[in-house]
Amino acid sequence: MLRDLLPTTTLMAPAIPNSPDSRSAAAPPTDLRDIDIDIPVFDLSHIQSEGLAGEGLDQVYEELRRCCEDWGCFRITNHGIPDPLIGSVEILSRDVFKLPRETKEKKVSPLFGGRYIKGGSAIPFYESTGLGPDFEAINEFHDLMWPHGNKNFCEVTREFFERMKELSDRVHKIILASLGVSNHYASHFDHCQFWLRMNEYQASCDEASGSIALPPHTDGSSITILHEDEVGGLQVLSKARNWVEVKPTRNSFIVFLGDTLQAWSNNRICSAKHRVIVKGRQSRLSLAFFRLFPDEMEINAPPELVDNEHPRRYKAFYQPEYRTFRLTKGAEWENHLEAYAANVDASLNPLL
Repeated sequence: MLRDLLPTTTLMAPAIPNSPDSRSAAAPPTDLRDIDIDIPVFDLSHIQSEGLAGEGLDQVYEELRRCCEDWGCFRITNHGIPDPLIGSVEILSRDVFKLPRETKEKKVSPLFGGRYIKGGSAIPFYESTGLGPDFEAINEFHDLMWPHGNKNFCEVTREFFERMKELSDRVHKIILASLGVSNHYASHFDHCQFWLRMNEYQASCDEASGSIALPPHTDGSSITILHEDEVGGLQVLSKARNWVEVKPTRNSFIVFLGDTLQAWSNNRICSAKHRVIVKGRQSRLSLAFFRLFPDEMEINAPPELVDNEHPRRYKAFYQPEYRTFRLTKGAEWENHLEAYAANVDASLNPLL
């Protein structure tokens, strides 16, 4: 991820102290310690319950909307992805990272999401490789990594990729429903791009405070759905500007809202700033599934999300342009989206 309800309660959001908005330009804290709360949890099975409708469903959407405004991320449970399938993909991913480096480096791509990355001096603990945007890429990856064959890889990875696409559809529709703009799903989100990245974070000998394996960043995607193993180390910057440890939870996923969805929502929701800390002698594995706007789709807030109280915050732009900006000039800016797309005329004409 680097650069480019009711019964009881559906969404259990920890209280956030009053503080400056996490989307401000102020730099995040650098202390590696975290506070002992967790991110909100959203049970997907409840929103599909036949008995949940009317006021109950409205309350679910209201809680989710507030979560997207305050956190920019949440955990999902009862998501429908079988635990054995997730475990199989984890095993195959670890097999990939055990291959010789010269083999892994055969995975090249002009797109950041599809290439092999081995962290340098800035991120020495990080290693990652990607698959996408379609099934053919899975076959090509297999042939590069295992010229003599690995019969399980294509079958298992294809099933996981397809199920993750379906899950991202469900999550995206729920988010749009919480904003009251479900009518825009087909025209803006029905032909998205998808990338799966396998990430391994090597063990650090620093048992106490740990080391930064992946620096603080937001994702350039619309949404990212992440699965992490039991090692932990993922941290999210809260609205109170504290680093919150995301506690590993079996058979759950973390949903991160990305910069482009923040722009499309006219800043109604925020992209979550997050980082990875490694400590101890156990490596960490994560699977990140990215959903991105189509390259040819203009990213621009729909009229329903623009009014006098919410003037148009960002200029219209396209995913490839923003991707290039993040890769070439991102290091110069704390907030990539504001630097690239902030609408300087918003104060003059709020409905521009």
